[in-house]
Amino acid sequence: MDQPQTSTPVGKLLLVAAAVVAGGCVGVIAAMPQSAGVFLVGLQSLAAGALLSVLLVGTTAMLGSHRPRWPAALLASVVAVVVQHLWLYRSALAARKAAAARQPAVEMFRPGWTEQGFLEYMQSEATSHAILLWTLDACLLTVAAVAIVELSRRRRSPAGHATPN
Repeated sequence: MDQPQTSTPVGKLLLVAAAVVAGGCVGVIAAMPQSAGVFLVGLQSLAAGALLSVLLVGTTAMLGSHRPRWPAALLASVVAVVVQHLWLYRSALAARKAAAARQPAVEMFRPGWTEQGFLEYMQSEATSHAILLWTLDACLLTVAAVAIVELSRRRRSPAGHATPN
């Protein structure tokens, strides 16, 4: 029996690359409704996790390898959450710059507001309520992605044999 392509160093690198790309895409997609002011706690996170797992399973199938394991889903989830927050930061910064362009007096009362760095922005937004929502969002996305990937991996093959671990 041939070894799966993910057991080779190149195959593992491709799987990591696929996880990073899938996580980045899902992070941007998950941030778009939030940028527009819509955030359905739980529902969006679970949908993003499901989309992430479908992308991972589909990508590995296209690579001709076995289904991904939970570490790939975990990596993709972390990337998705980071990219989601970066996208929201860039969106907030663009909105601040637009507000300052419409009303220059804003900069007078909040100097540097339109040029705030990512970590400063996250600290300024980190209320206890926001941290709770961020944590819930990240956990639901990760649990959904990992669970679906693992369920997919453990699903029986058509011949009745369990898929290899």
